[in-house]
Amino acid sequence: MQHLPLGCLVMASGQSKRFGSNKLLAPFGEKPLLAYTLSQIPKELFSRCIVVTRTPECCSIAVNAGFTPILHSLSLRRDAIRLGIEQMEGMAGCLVVQADQPLCLPQSYKNLVEHFYQHPQGFFRLGWQSTAASPVLFPAHSFGKLRSLPEKSGGSGALPKDSTNITVVSALYPWELEDADTPQQLEHLLHIAQHYSD
Repeated sequence: MQHLPLGCLVMASGQSKRFGSNKLLAPFGEKPLLAYTLSQIPKELFSRCIVVTRTPECCSIAVNAGFTPILHSLSLRRDAIRLGIEQMEGMAGCLVVQADQPLCLPQSYKNLVEHFYQHPQGFFRLGWQSTAASPVLFPAHSFGKLRSLPEKSGGSGALPKDSTNITVVSALYPWELEDADTPQQLEHLLHIAQHYSD
């Protein structure tokens, strides 16, 4: 099977308003949350791995994990996406990952990529049953839309309106789709991580 050049863009620019502090630096086991999320991503699948963030601390974590950081001070989510997608020239597609979604397993990332290899013009979302979520693998022909999203839009603004053009790839477990918006949710995810790794 032909392996196409793919990028991985990790969105680490959230302001953690519901969390009360920078959740990406919060301990998740023996690592900061961001470091744990990055450790789950199989970097060998990607020709370019980018982390877009507002903090020098997250930049350091990205570098230590083998990712290229982009540090910025822009406020809108669309701006963070644009900064990352601008680095994806020459890629056949780009996987957009949320940095606060630590339990997405390496195999699920691999499954998304394998589906893309079979249909490199398609859009692929990790999901569970009827729920479509993140990460999302965008084909190169959608990069223009990702670079020029409406002001209050995230990456979903570049998805086709016709859902028949979007393939939902099933996660191995439903909790892979969960993110950590509050300290309570982070503790819940850590409990799951400790349970399935035992």
